[in-house]
Amino acid sequence: MSTRFSDGKESGNVTDLFYYLHLSEKHTMTTVLDFCTLVASEFAASDRHKGMSENQISTDLELKIVKLAEERHEIHSQDDRDLFERYKDKGYSKTDKEKIIHEYTLPQFVSFYYVEIKVRVSWYNKGNDVNDKTEAFRRHLRGLRLAFLHCQDDKELISKAVKTVREDMKDEGWNIEFQHQYDLLPQKIKSYLKGRLVVEF
Repeated sequence: MSTRFSDGKESGNVTDLFYYLHLSEKHTMTTVLDFCTLVASEFAASDRHKGMSENQISTDLELKIVKLAEERHEIHSQDDRDLFERYKDKGYSKTDKEKIIHEYTLPQFVSFYYVEIKVRVSWYNKGNDVNDKTEAFRRHLRGLRLAFLHCQDDKELISKAVKTVREDMKDEGWNIEFQHQYDLLPQKIKSYLKGRLVVEF
């Protein structure tokens, strides 16, 4: 079952997932329950409601899933806020930034938006100017999330981001804070980090 959802929520439907949640909670299957809870928090609220309408889970478990979903949302919001500070640094006004955010799908914005993100993600991955190791870990995780979100076709950038975080995870300074951020990564990214999807990484 775990391999079915290991490459992201697209691989299994929400009804099946909540069926596993129902069974694992009922029979106290802790490992399965923890895994499915994390995956469930990746789904949109409407999908979660659908899953819960067809498979009963406890209120405590439902609240845990919602809390994880909120944490994910806050992390991604902070990633975006930090990313678009680059536009501010380059002299864009708040109005210009909002225009770029909302209109970047237009052809004239796509290449500009992509280049800016690639520069920023590459900066996250370097971390050479960071004396505080924990700040470097945060930067690398942010670079990894942004690379998968915005630059999925850039295999070189993805590979660099994956390898950087892999090395961080071996460091003795990798503590519970970063492990929790790792746990909140989408299953697809974790599969890359574990080498399940792209062996050469």
